[in-house]
Amino acid sequence: MKCKSLLRMGAWSVVLTLAVAGCGKKESAGRAADPPPLEKVKEGARDAVASTKEFFVEQKERWQKNFSAKLAEFDKQLEELKDRSSAASDKTKSELARAVEILQKKKAAAARKLEQLKSSSADAWRDVKAGAEKAFAEAEQAFKEALGRFKNEGQSAPK
Repeated sequence: MKCKSLLRMGAWSVVLTLAVAGCGKKESAGRAADPPPLEKVKEGARDAVASTKEFFVEQKERWQKNFSAKLAEFDKQLEELKDRSSAASDKTKSELARAVEILQKKKAAAARKLEQLKSSSADAWRDVKAGAEKAFAEAEQAFKEALGRFKNEGQSAPK
């Protein structure tokens, strides 16, 4: 009987010793890895900066294409309004001429903003973009209002 209890105590001692020894190994394995060398950190930072600049360049190019397409649409709408004035009454012709003049100024302002955007650096383009967005939004609104106002002017009756 005494042997059995000694065996049990011995077995428990071994189990506890292994458990304690195993826990110690887990703590050392669970510790944070040594910090990477400074050069690796610098390289990672350079890569992040390069990726960010590349992203901003792509964004800038996309906005430039978008704004250029809007300028082309403004040109079409100006021609449409000019065409309508040829068949309009004298009063409407003068109103259309004033509207076209105002729209040309709005388009020119938007075009200037687009040129500023094109010439801006990848770092500064976001600041310039805000001004360009505003100029294009104002021009779009003016064109929408003018096209709505003179919608039926100069159009022949349906056949």
